[in-house]
Amino acid sequence: MSLNLNGWDMEDVNERMQGKTLFEIINIYKEIDNLIVQKSLEYVQAVSDKSELAKERIENDFNHLEKEKCVVAIRISDEMSKVSK
Repeated sequence: MSLNLNGWDMEDVNERMQGKTLFEIINIYKEIDNLIVQKSLEYVQAVSDKSELAKERIENDFNHLEKEKCVVAIRISDEMSKVSK
């Protein structure tokens, strides 16, 4: 399975990072990580409610956030590479 981190659905996070400092990009990473934690809690609630539709929606949201997190992590890595040169 390919993550397709350069797809059109990653444009929002790429635009959000544009022109930001490394510190600001790290904060974006933390925000996305917090959203993932929130989605995990929503998923647990959906499982206990036995709501298949909610579980599917949350899984899709979770997967999208994971991809965004990867895009931001790659950008952090790129920025840190520039600093170390």
